[in-house]
Amino acid sequence: MKDYIDFVLCKFYHINNIPLKKYNSIYYFFFNGKYFQFFKIDNVMYFSFLLKYIKIQIGCPNFYLVNNINNDFLSFYDSTYFALIQFEDNNICEKIDVEILNPIVVNSNDYLLWNVLWEHKVNYYERIYFEKLINVDFFKDSFFYFVGLAENAISYFKYNISEFDLRKLQLYLCHYRITSDNYFNIFNFKVDYRSRDIAELIKLAFFDDNINFDLSLILSKLNYIDALLLFSRVLFPTFYFDYIDSYLDNEDERERRTTIFNLTFYKRYENFLMIFYNKISGIFSIPEVNWIKKRML
Repeated sequence: MKDYIDFVLCKFYHINNIPLKKYNSIYYFFFNGKYFQFFKIDNVMYFSFLLKYIKIQIGCPNFYLVNNINNDFLSFYDSTYFALIQFEDNNICEKIDVEILNPIVVNSNDYLLWNVLWEHKVNYYERIYFEKLINVDFFKDSFFYFVGLAENAISYFKYNISEFDLRKLQLYLCHYRITSDNYFNIFNFKVDYRSRDIAELIKLAFFDDNINFDLSLILSKLNYIDALLLFSRVLFPTFYFDYIDSYLDNEDERERRTTIFNLTFYKRYENFLMIFYNKISGIFSIPEVNWIKKRML
């Protein structure tokens, strides 16, 4: 794949001999002091619509699509469309409160059953574990701990949220992941419940002390179903499964990233979940999780 991308960069952008890197399935590189990401476009019509929609609604001043030698932001080669994005400095803290408190409404009749999606995800990573990771000490020590957290989230959704008619719940423009370097990336947007972005922001704040926001103000804007969705998603350890992807994709990151999940991590993360449960349950009478409640006694 890297040789293929090298060819496209050379042919359409006159960029040569660039050391490509891959992280979470995204190819990126630095050129003339700038940071670029390279994407394959599977649905050109949807991409064009989403680009216009996002630009009009919120603007994306920190990234832009790079025109190719034909003065077009899409490059077509071997029956495939590609796009190249250049990123500027990205401080998500400057806009996060505004966007979380005032999410963009999406008119859609769809609804999402997170528990079903999560079950598929856990099943997928269990196969990956037994095929590729079972002999890696770090994963032997951590994998089933985080699967247990995931199953907590699945059960919480199934028994506390599935009884509601989610078809009546408003959908919004959200993100696949909230990270400091990918927040305004057009390929990072998706349609979901507003609690998605809030939950991912809360989990990001656990890992990044520079992420600051007014949680009490955000929670005050939610209703009871939003709160249930939020707590279930905070329970689900998306970051761990993302880490498995990055571990398999990028050998250079393995040693550095595994140090994040050291011996003190589990206690700190459990304390983090307890503090958050105490915060949200002080506003909404949401059902408890037994192990969290016991640790709070």
